[in-house]
Amino acid sequence: MLRRLLLLSLYLPAVFGTLLKEASLSQVQEENLDSLLRHRFYMSRRHDVNLTAKYAVRDFVRQTFEDYGLEVVMHEFPTRKPEFNGTNVIGILNGKESYTPSDRPVLLGAHYDTAVATPGVDDNGSGMALLLETARVVSSRCQPQYTILFAAFDYTEYTISWAGDPCYWDVPCGSQQFVDDWLVSFLEKRNNPQFQGAFIADTLMNWDDTDNSQALPGGFNILFREPYNRIQTNNFRGDFLFLYSRPRDIFLIDTFTQCYNEQSNSSFRLESVVVPIDGQPTAYDKRLYRAQLTSDHHNFWRSSSNFNAIQLTDSANFRGDMQLCHHRMCDNVNIISEVKISFLTKITKAVVDTLLNLSNSIEDCHDEGGDLDATTESFAFHSTISDQTTEAPSKAKPHVTHKHTPITPLRDTDPSQVSCGSAAINISLYFVINFFILVNIITQIVSGVR
Repeated sequence: MLRRLLLLSLYLPAVFGTLLKEASLSQVQEENLDSLLRHRFYMSRRHDVNLTAKYAVRDFVRQTFEDYGLEVVMHEFPTRKPEFNGTNVIGILNGKESYTPSDRPVLLGAHYDTAVATPGVDDNGSGMALLLETARVVSSRCQPQYTILFAAFDYTEYTISWAGDPCYWDVPCGSQQFVDDWLVSFLEKRNNPQFQGAFIADTLMNWDDTDNSQALPGGFNILFREPYNRIQTNNFRGDFLFLYSRPRDIFLIDTFTQCYNEQSNSSFRLESVVVPIDGQPTAYDKRLYRAQLTSDHHNFWRSSSNFNAIQLTDSANFRGDMQLCHHRMCDNVNIISEVKISFLTKITKAVVDTLLNLSNSIEDCHDEGGDLDATTESFAFHSTISDQTTEAPSKAKPHVTHKHTPITPLRDTDPSQVSCGSAAINISLYFVINFFILVNIITQIVSGVR
């Protein structure tokens, strides 16, 4: 009897500690985003400036994807200069419908390279931090119904130079090669599932709520009258996230908007700009909407497959300090602040919920029988990223397929009815379930004592 009571006294703190840790690590962590920016994406990642640092980041992304249990593909492609090859790093989180026509893959992408004379903390360390933290959180949850792709693109940045840039005429060429050479083939090999679309994270962290901190591209007031009026009414404060899309991408926009607005901190606003392009951009479109076609989402639009895609951005060189620091040395760790990390955290949480929603991830995948060993086995522990560590977070356990009630595909639902909070693990429900499991264990021990 004393032995069982002693075991119970030792076991209870461990169980509650495990539950708290699991609940915490399955959520977006501000400290992870901050650490990634300060210790991983803090120096130039440019082929003709700091090739060693660029390769180190490339290999870190690959290792991190592997540690999160993703299937990793190193997609290499040639450039115009034979001494420089590009590499897109792709992480695949397979779903229950993977390799079937019923699959509905969705993608999150960001570029990891930089322009010539910049450490690229905001452009695009912020997008890469979001990408890796999203991969950590999403891969720690239940296996999704549909495939989720994570792509770190190479050679998005370029210089206006005939000799110096290997992608001069085909920029951003990393994502172009990804779409034309890899994605189309990937879908064909997997029985041609319907690709839902891509979310492109490019330069996200710069938040500035001072008056007149937000500039706009030429002609914005004519081309996008409603967003311009809202920004003007708000005294041109750069206190929002820009979304660029086309009318055909509306489902992605509606889902993300719902998930974003359900997050806390309403001071971090959202501005959606719908570019009136029907399908692939024409030569005329490229001239008229040049400022809205400068990131990797453009290559999904221009593809013959005409894939859906939206860009998430803080507007880069049109806001606050980045009007001076974009593609320059002052885009460094000194721009990081608490409010900017909070802004990036909100965006990351919304992206996580959006991907979980679109992939039809379920809330709880623990075995229904309440067996302690089975429940413990289904946990996928993912470490937070220490400021001091040079290693990627510890490897996640492989996903385990669990029986569950089929979920009606989100595509057939009214976007206004999307409940993004339910796509993520409901922490209250999580604790309730595990509390009853724990009570059952205690009851068995006490019964044994009697």
